Amino acid sequence: MLEKQAIHAIVKYPTDTRDTRLYEGPLRDWLRGLGLLKILYGPDPDHVQIAWGMLKKWFNHQILPNRGPGESGVMESPWLAEDYEDKQRHWSRSWYDRYRAARSRTQRLRKIRSEHIALFQPAMTELACLIGPFDRQQQLRTQYGIAQATLETGELWQAAEAAPEASSSRSSPKGWVLDAGGIPLAMEWAPLAGHAEQFLAVATIPFSDQDPKDADSIEPDPEEFKKGTLQVWSLPLHREEGIQAHLVQALSFDWGRPKRLQWCPVPLPDDSKLGLLAVLCGDGQVRILEVSKPLSAATSYDWVVSPAATLGITNEYAVHTTSFTWVNINRICLGHSDGSITLWSIHPLQLITRRPVHTSHIVDIASGFPSHPYHIATTPVGGCPTLTDLNLPSAETTFTLEPNSVNFQPNLLDWNDHLQGYVGLHPSPLPHNTVIGFTHVRHFVQSHMLMTTSSMPMCLATGRSHPFTLVGCADGSLWAFNPLRVLLKDRYDEVHKLKVLQHDFRPASAIKAQQQIRGAARILQGFRLEYNSNLSIDLVVARNKKAIPSNSKRPKPKITKRKKPVGHKDDGGIAPGDSGVLRVDEELLLIREAEKTKAVVHEPLTRVTVVAWNPNVEYGWWGAAAMGSGLIKVMDLGLHEWGVGDDA
Repeated sequence: MLEKQAIHAIVKYPTDTRDTRLYEGPLRDWLRGLGLLKILYGPDPDHVQIAWGMLKKWFNHQILPNRGPGESGVMESPWLAEDYEDKQRHWSRSWYDRYRAARSRTQRLRKIRSEHIALFQPAMTELACLIGPFDRQQQLRTQYGIAQATLETGELWQAAEAAPEASSSRSSPKGWVLDAGGIPLAMEWAPLAGHAEQFLAVATIPFSDQDPKDADSIEPDPEEFKKGTLQVWSLPLHREEGIQAHLVQALSFDWGRPKRLQWCPVPLPDDSKLGLLAVLCGDGQVRILEVSKPLSAATSYDWVVSPAATLGITNEYAVHTTSFTWVNINRICLGHSDGSITLWSIHPLQLITRRPVHTSHIVDIASGFPSHPYHIATTPVGGCPTLTDLNLPSAETTFTLEPNSVNFQPNLLDWNDHLQGYVGLHPSPLPHNTVIGFTHVRHFVQSHMLMTTSSMPMCLATGRSHPFTLVGCADGSLWAFNPLRVLLKDRYDEVHKLKVLQHDFRPASAIKAQQQIRGAARILQGFRLEYNSNLSIDLVVARNKKAIPSNSKRPKPKITKRKKPVGHKDDGGIAPGDSGVLRVDEELLLIREAEKTKAVVHEPLTRVTVVAWNPNVEYGWWGAAAMGSGLIKVMDLGLHEWGVGDDA
């Protein structure tokens, strides 16, 4: 018999990494195609069939979705029950009636007098802009509150309509360039039903907040940082004629600068309201606002005396809210500076639960609404991205296996209900990480690489009615790609990405600044597709090519020829009789130069600060990108049904 001490002895920790791996599940890095689809969405045959249907619908669309709800267009999430929408309307109506009947704390607004409006407006400085394709750039000047209509190519719509050849073929605007007058930190479309006027909420801060300060600079007044303003823009997507977008409402308050905002994903049953808008303010609290629909085209300036609700921890020292996400119409989850998350009820106002998840600031948080609303993914400043199920408070959390992961940038985590997973920054211990990854809600421990950017990513957004993703970077570039194709591609399937636009900004000189000119900006459009590859992997492949002599004689194995798909390009192998040394050296040099761009410091106001897809299925192919210069580019990114092919 074995000794008792030998049975209960603690096994020595092995030094071999193969014995200390933390994941032993069925998901492997080399899986692809149908095998990966069955593991992610199986074993239920119905779920596999749903995923296979989405694969057939969108796989051949490399970059962007089709317009409309057609065969290859946008659609609602297929993972919801057929009566889901009816139940949501019933629950929202029941809750809203109770909320209005209680009236224990109602929101109060006060109109700002016309003579005092200038005190709440940003500085009325002009911005010189160049927009359109690189060979047809057009110049314009803009300032706070101005919107310019554009065509698909980025050219000015009014200039095209005024041209003599445009009299016979009139077209409606396919986008706008808005001037927010400040640095946009947050932006989101209002969730509305039907073919109706669309609204875009924007949270901005003054440019002076991020101006470089010298040691001899005068300290700004602390009272100045208590002022905050939200903007609501009207976008007439439902009108074919050329009606201009315009600023319809500006909400001001004294709770600090607005840092983030999110609309409640469930529309209110009251037709006079746009919805519930949650705002994270500079004092570390989240306010809930009821935003009304505009009654006229004139801009309304209002002062918020008291919000509909205030959420946050106030009885602990140095614990403030750093991020938040909606769970449903009456639930909202907050991330805090101490690494904990809290679940709140709006009416009745109360704290439901609090979970310690991380040990540092939570910079990003996202719920799996609508199919997994209580699955909360969080990203801390330092540590592993974690998934918490609030339905099981006593259960353990799961996390992505990347020790010492570092992330300083918010707006880089988003849930996609069609893919049933989170798109965000791929976990890495390097602060200059440029890899976008995907983690499935059932296999959160493994992140799949989707795309690499040429510069530091600043923000991303996935569609609510499709899986396509937009990524904004520090160099002012905006990229689009299809995560579904990257995830489920086979060996010979090519994947691409598209630079939708390139934004550049140069600040004005001291003399120009005295003339109320804040600088010059340029927006370029009309770029070609690029191959979506990982630069670090390409570097290893190129090195391996160089290490293998081209004239080395090795036995050729007998293999059966496999027919490659149409349009497949060669993988860069060395042709017979060609040394290939020069070509491989050039490839290595290009890859190394591309790697250097990740750490380049760009003009701060050049960056793309926030991007957003329209959540409404009627206009799900419309997107918006906000730049540090104060410009917001609203674009119709949908493709024509007849113009989409395998290389679209």
